[in-house]
Amino acid sequence: MDHFQGDTPLAHSVKAMILDGFGLGWLPRHLCAQELADGRLALASGSAFQTQLSVWLYRETDNEKSTLNRLWRDLSAG
Repeated sequence: MDHFQGDTPLAHSVKAMILDGFGLGWLPRHLCAQELADGRLALASGSAFQTQLSVWLYRETDNEKSTLNRLWRDLSAG
């Protein structure tokens, strides 16, 4: 299973707005790697602009849906 990497329509929209000059935003680094490499985007300086993201998932332990259990197993495996 592919791990979620922040590739959402909203993240792509934020990136497009930044590239169009509408300010700054927070994006997954892999989503803007090419733009960082070719100089179209730059990291905001200082650690105050950079953050780690933690995602916590919760579910009912007695849920018996096979799709959910397979997803949970894959996510738990890291």
